[in-house]
Amino acid sequence: MHTSNEIAIRVIHRQRGTDSVWSLNTLAEKVLTMRDMYQRIEEGSFGLVLDDSIGPDPFFDLEQHALLGVANIFLECLYHGVAHVYDAPIIGPSGKVCGRLKLGLQCLPLIRDSVDDVDNSSSMVTWEAPEEVEDLKPGTHITVRVSVIEASGLPAAYSHNLFCQYKFWGQEEALIIPPLIPSMGGADSVHPPDGVHQFQHHQTFNVEVTEDFLEYINDGALAVEVWGHRRSGFDSVPDAEEDSKRPRSLSERWNDVIKRLELWVEIMELNDQGEYVAVELQPKADIKSGGIFQIRQGQSRRVRVSVVQIPGSGNGPLVCESISSISVGSVYLRNRYDDSLDSYQEVDLERLRTKWSDALSNRREFLDTEVRKIMEKRSRNESDTVKENELIDQWTMLQWERMAVVQPKAGSGVPGAPTNWQLVPGMEAKVPVVFLDLNSGDDDEEERPVTGLVQTGELFGEKPENMIQLPIIKQEDHQLIAVASWDSTVHDTSSLNKVTGANDRVFAIVRVGIKLKNPPGVEIMLRKRICLRVYKRIGIGAAIMKAFTRDYRTTCGIMFEVVTGIPKSEGMEPPPKIPANPSFVELEEDENAVDKFKTGMAAIANVLALDRLKQEVSLKEK
Repeated sequence: MHTSNEIAIRVIHRQRGTDSVWSLNTLAEKVLTMRDMYQRIEEGSFGLVLDDSIGPDPFFDLEQHALLGVANIFLECLYHGVAHVYDAPIIGPSGKVCGRLKLGLQCLPLIRDSVDDVDNSSSMVTWEAPEEVEDLKPGTHITVRVSVIEASGLPAAYSHNLFCQYKFWGQEEALIIPPLIPSMGGADSVHPPDGVHQFQHHQTFNVEVTEDFLEYINDGALAVEVWGHRRSGFDSVPDAEEDSKRPRSLSERWNDVIKRLELWVEIMELNDQGEYVAVELQPKADIKSGGIFQIRQGQSRRVRVSVVQIPGSGNGPLVCESISSISVGSVYLRNRYDDSLDSYQEVDLERLRTKWSDALSNRREFLDTEVRKIMEKRSRNESDTVKENELIDQWTMLQWERMAVVQPKAGSGVPGAPTNWQLVPGMEAKVPVVFLDLNSGDDDEEERPVTGLVQTGELFGEKPENMIQLPIIKQEDHQLIAVASWDSTVHDTSSLNKVTGANDRVFAIVRVGIKLKNPPGVEIMLRKRICLRVYKRIGIGAAIMKAFTRDYRTTCGIMFEVVTGIPKSEGMEPPPKIPANPSFVELEEDENAVDKFKTGMAAIANVLALDRLKQEVSLKEK
């Protein structure tokens, strides 16, 4: 630590956007290094012109930086022609997510007559985006485009002099990526006001496909390291405390446990040609379930259901594998002047809010205890003051979260918040929450294993004993689509077998079982209420008019907000103090160092495994 009368030199790197503080001894050493480099360039020892934006730099000391975390993008996407852009989590040394790094990866066809002399330079390769990439075979050449776009969610106090670096296949030296700096000399050049550090780095690499390379992309990932250090010297403590103490906002944390699914239902009947065709869905303003299915009396029917995972609707660890069951039942006859029924239920939402409120109460008790410990100290140092301020900020944030439990704001990303989205014809207006409760929030260190059918909220009028499981006769290979045979005579009601009265509405519930790939061994139930009208065979004139009407709808649907659990308060913990040069760790100082190391490694492995599944789903959604 410098004394008040010690002279120091501030060095600003204009291209990297970084600055550091040198002592007089450091300056003298750097001057000697620069003289030696200049002399070697004069003598032509380097054999090339140095580019000070990459590679060794006398003005840049890597040992003064600390590794904030590593972001990974898995290389299996190179088998596809699409550009894979993904917000990869930055995993810190403790196994916790400390931010996000948007990465891009794409395999491009190399457009060049000869590729023997191509190096890893983006200026020497011409590429264009293909629709598909041929099978990668040993002996062929491909061009891989790597993009490092932006970093977000990092604690600003720990992201000073931020930069990234990575090594791709065949590289000996790491490629260092500085952030884009719009202007120099201001605070915004180091700490962007929105907390998003722009890199906009794009690099192409020409690679010869070999057996080793194929093994590399099958099992490996491109690891991008994120480096920085806490600003000292010219930064005061209030400036650091002014930074956000939660690297990830409330909506970002909920985004990690939410996934939106659409369920669409279609009824098919046997026509005069002996083929099953979809029946008409007649829209009605007073029908909240999406419309009225027009079914003929005494016909053989099928039910076709499809489940769609909405791209970009959340990063929840939910991966659907197949449709396991289709059931129809709980037939309900209702007068047209009564309130219409839909598929909305708040049972799961109330369970979620109760669970969330309990987790916040436990968190508040913990913060109160920690603050009380600091206040009871007879002598407090600067570190205690900083920690106390951080705890108070976290306590204040808890109050905002408690308000969001009761009345979330529109567009906040919190389950149950009002949504502002354009309603699709045939889609129900309300979005019910399906709460799976697969974890225990901050109460447990690990998520408890859950297998089998997860119980979720039932609809009004649903009677499990009246639900008839239908035989599935067809399933699509690469889509969540299934067709089941439906004999309406098996239901203990005459409403589906006689003509519906003019003032009547027939409602039924379609229940669809979804087998999940992740979490493995878990099955969930989605419920959709449908409205039906049974009519006699139409006349010849009406049949001719209907034949010329091709624009009628045949499906009705609903969107579900599936919440896997309560998000952990990972962003609310004070960041660990990482030394500027962590050359070694004194294991003797902590008897539990080995256990902590194992716990950290297990946490990292768990995050990587889950993130790999998310990347697979993200790639399929493209």
